[in-house]
Amino acid sequence: MNRRGAAITFALMLVLVVAATQVWASEGHAEGGGPAEVSSIANPQQMNAESLKTGMAVYEKNCSGCHGDSGRGDGPLANSLLEKPTDFTNVTMMEEHSDGELFYKIKEGVGEYMPAFENQLTENDMWHVVNYLRSIAPELAAQEEPVLTEEKETTSMASPEEFRTLENPVSNDHASFTGGKEVYKLYCYRCHGENGWGNNGSYAQSALTKPAPDLSDPALLRKMTDGELFYTIKFGSGEMLSHGEYLSDEEIWQTVNYIRTFEGKEHDTTTREKSNTTLYGAILLIAVLIVFFVKRRR
Repeated sequence: MNRRGAAITFALMLVLVVAATQVWASEGHAEGGGPAEVSSIANPQQMNAESLKTGMAVYEKNCSGCHGDSGRGDGPLANSLLEKPTDFTNVTMMEEHSDGELFYKIKEGVGEYMPAFENQLTENDMWHVVNYLRSIAPELAAQEEPVLTEEKETTSMASPEEFRTLENPVSNDHASFTGGKEVYKLYCYRCHGENGWGNNGSYAQSALTKPAPDLSDPALLRKMTDGELFYTIKFGSGEMLSHGEYLSDEEIWQTVNYIRTFEGKEHDTTTREKSNTTLYGAILLIAVLIVFFVKRRR
């Protein structure tokens, strides 16, 4: 093989590696450490009582569903995940991650199960959460009682009948749509899918014993009142977990409004399949070209 042939082969192999990496990352296998430069970023928020209080409030609303109130990775959604959520009381693990790395993970997400909060939280809020996580590790590792957590009001379980005639008090406007969409992206799409179809969510394909309900089914949506949808989200039903512990009533009503927009959406599951087929086809073509050039230069 002459130099030109070797150079061409090397270039094709490099393209093959890059393409394979893109496919790997697109399927949720990206590493969670983040770029090397983030490790040196300093936390601009001083760790004090005010920062910890803010961080705790943000954590309880957005993180406790998976990581638990105490940060041990035992939240109400944890059992439905294929990977156990991070235990922030693990001192060794926390010492291995800088504030910048923790911030990056909150902002950009990690793999398939840790969502990105870039569009839900301000950077200041993320830094406050980093401070709060730091406060959990050294204290909870040595004791059973969680620190900086407040007792939540317990809501006695009600019956669906009590909610059937309940009217949605939240106006169905743009603000409600935006709020409901954000809640859905954080807590619902992994089972019900991006468009509510119930057959293309990551959990629906792996963790559930039966498909999640199709929220675009007109018959289903016309059968259920807003009050019944509110009840299901708040208290759960079957494999559907309760979300009332970390979502406000207003957020649940906004989600009901957003779910109503799914009605009648046509199922188009070919987009992602076509995208992956194109990527795999390109990789196969490059591999064939490499073999061709290698044999030709011998």
